[in-house]
Amino acid sequence: MFSKIQLITECKTVLNIKINQLKSDLNLINDAIQNETKSTVGDKHEVAKAHYQTEQQKLQTQLINAEFQLNQLLKINLQHTKQITLGSLFKTNNQWFYMSVSIGKVYVENNCVITLSSDSPFSKAFSGKKENETVFFNNINYTIEKII
Repeated sequence: MFSKIQLITECKTVLNIKINQLKSDLNLINDAIQNETKSTVGDKHEVAKAHYQTEQQKLQTQLINAEFQLNQLLKINLQHTKQITLGSLFKTNNQWFYMSVSIGKVYVENNCVITLSSDSPFSKAFSGKKENETVFFNNINYTIEKII
């Protein structure tokens, strides 16, 4: 059995890898923008520059979001609760879930945990529920087996 601390450590790792990759990609785009010269026909230069700037803006937005998610993850309360709330790690008859920040699937000790934003409809359906309660969502019954 894995712990919530192991899961959070893995989530931090996933986010830090994403942040570092986005920073690296931004550096490449910035270099490309600086190296773009007007030696080509003027219109081609402007189109290339605009394309790089669009990519730069997308990457900057993704970086801001990833840094925000990491910051939110670090603020989550680690205490165990008897009902599902922000920071709860819970197991259903189908899957492990972690209500924190949405970064997709995270693997800890060969267990797949789906991370969820507390704002998602799925999270809202589970919020406040306790062990042994059942939630019906998207035509699937989920029985809460354990809350950590």
